[in-house]
Amino acid sequence: MDSRCYRALVALGVGLLGCGAQVWASPTAPGVMPTPQTLSPRTFELQLQSHGIQVLQAAEAWHQLGVQVGVTPDLEIGFDYRLGAPQDSYPNRVYRTELLGYDPRREGWERSWMNLKYQILRETPRRPAVAVGLLSLNARGNSGYYVVAGKHLGAWSLALGYADAYGDDDAFWYEVLTYTTDDGGRVVAEHCSGGRFSTNVAYEHRFNARWRAAAGWMFANNGLYDSEPLLRLTYTDGW
Repeated sequence: MDSRCYRALVALGVGLLGCGAQVWASPTAPGVMPTPQTLSPRTFELQLQSHGIQVLQAAEAWHQLGVQVGVTPDLEIGFDYRLGAPQDSYPNRVYRTELLGYDPRREGWERSWMNLKYQILRETPRRPAVAVGLLSLNARGNSGYYVVAGKHLGAWSLALGYADAYGDDDAFWYEVLTYTTDDGGRVVAEHCSGGRFSTNVAYEHRFNARWRAAAGWMFANNGLYDSEPLLRLTYTDGW
């Protein structure tokens, strides 16, 4: 393994053991919801993310470590592995079983899954970028999908997406508005018409070309889920 990749894995592992965070990788995005941008070829991202509202992949997800990899200029894949059992935060067993697509008390909790993003149109001065993605692949429960288009306008960018994130035919629209500061930081606001949260706000600070950290708040869509802080540490490198 390349020494830079090894150091990043060690750093993220120590962070996980030290803070007890709930972590998982997700398609590259400034906040939570995916945007059409993909990683460059031979580039990877390691993500350490903590929040209480389980979104996009593996609804029961707690304590995970994941990596996203740029395969081609248009293709990105990710792998996620959960460490330990999740917190049992669902209101009742019947609802949880219906939501997940399987009964974890009988079959065990999902431990690993994959995601994929493919950019079918690249952004030009007159045309937005467009990407499609698959979520929770190779998982025991339901898989999901999304389609998203996005355009940069100076320091601003806007993305509009449509997702059935949980594979339960409960699809929803979402919007992502991002402002990039002069020092490379990003202010992010997201809104979803359905799913498990309604609005997310976050600020991502760029320490250098490899390390970024984000902090924000996620507002739940209904009383079944708590509104929660969003924390994320990201390491990006190549090989």
